[in-house]
Amino acid sequence: MGEAHCNEDNVWITKSHSCLDTQFSPIFGANKMFLLMRNPLDVIPSHCNLMNMQSHSLIPKEEYHKDMPDYWDWFIRMEVRAIKLFFERNHGNAGQTIPTYFVRYEDLILDPTRVLTELFKFLFDLKSLEGTILEAQIAKHGAQKSSTKAIYGLKAANTTNLCRSAHMYNAE
Repeated sequence: MGEAHCNEDNVWITKSHSCLDTQFSPIFGANKMFLLMRNPLDVIPSHCNLMNMQSHSLIPKEEYHKDMPDYWDWFIRMEVRAIKLFFERNHGNAGQTIPTYFVRYEDLILDPTRVLTELFKFLFDLKSLEGTILEAQIAKHGAQKSSTKAIYGLKAANTTNLCRSAHMYNAE
């Protein structure tokens, strides 16, 4: 409900795909920013599934790279352009003027307590969260494995496989 509400004084953290929501997305303004990034080799097939299945959890029977190689090649090229544009706009523009913290999705999944602790130290300008309620909440919830569909987890059973889609790409 609150996605893309940037430049408003009544929100502390805004979830957004800014600046790529639309060409008319507002210029991102904030006191601080963090970018949650995922390995592009896994983002591209995930986004392809979302575009084709209209779902984050459904997976088509076809394998794009095998069954539809021309479409897959086109989709990769389109996504690479979008990813480059995203980083040019967010890191190049906002990231130059707004203190920015980068979080890798894979690190968040593998070690949520450490990643969330470092992130909140950045957000609050603290050297430590020791003894705070926030530290206790991160310890309590960061160690839990989520089974809810609201959180995107690594789908591979082996969570050390951080590039499970690499087989879908050729050398080019």
